[in-house]
Amino acid sequence: MQHSSIASRLLVATLFGALTLSAQQSAGPFTVAQANTGRDIYERVCAGCHGVDFEGSGDAPSLAGGTFLLKWRAKMVSELFGVILQSMLVAQRTASAKQIAASDYVITPKVSHIRWDQIRRADELIEAGYKAGNESAPAIRALIWPKSGTSG
Repeated sequence: MQHSSIASRLLVATLFGALTLSAQQSAGPFTVAQANTGRDIYERVCAGCHGVDFEGSGDAPSLAGGTFLLKWRAKMVSELFGVILQSMLVAQRTASAKQIAASDYVITPKVSHIRWDQIRRADELIEAGYKAGNESAPAIRALIWPKSGTSG
């Protein structure tokens, strides 16, 4: 069982490492740097729900062990990756909708013309966020320091 747990962990680590694929490849499918990046992403983004040892909790399923392997061993990694992308997108949208509903003010940069996978356009995204923040400053100031109605 220990072997299957290690195999599951390696599968998940290399799966998340795939997010950082570069043109340069080693003799194996992923470089050590890509696997390390996958581990770092998992620890930062996934471990809060799925656990540091992939054990799962609540609605977040285990990503290691017998149950995981029974479900995913015979399937393509691309199918697992698709499930991860779809389920995490739904979770993110749900959390975002709740956060937006609870907010006093939402800054919305004009970035709909940039796809989520166009990381090379990061400078454009940052500039759009900076511009939207500057344009929103008067409204935010008004929320923080409302006019009291008296002059002084």
